[in-house]
Amino acid sequence: MSLKGKRVVIVDDCTMTRTVLKNSLKSLELEVSEASNEVGFLNVLYEYGRVADLVIMDLTLSSDVNGYDLICKMQEFDAYKNIPAIVLTSSKYKNDVLLGKLIGVADYILKPYSDADLEKRVKKALKAE
Repeated sequence: MSLKGKRVVIVDDCTMTRTVLKNSLKSLELEVSEASNEVGFLNVLYEYGRVADLVIMDLTLSSDVNGYDLICKMQEFDAYKNIPAIVLTSSKYKNDVLLGKLIGVADYILKPYSDADLEKRVKKALKAE
């Protein structure tokens, strides 16, 4: 199954991380939107008349909310509640993984990651394996 044209939203407060992720996903021919905070995230979930197909969310953001807060907020809207979310994190705490499972996170990517691992997890979340 081709991923060409699928929309992915990357949410990370670090511009460099967003750029690296975007470049890592180029080979999958995805349409990638970026956001650095809550407002940007909510604005790009629905863009160009299309809802995102996948969200890759940093767990720790510099604002007053974290990645889990934004995923929960996304799930409050019927149009967005079925969008899979992958958490990107450097946290190795088991409680973070457990909380993510409770709120329905599709997968985790631990920093640092390989492009192959990222691609595998994105394909899995988009059910293209």
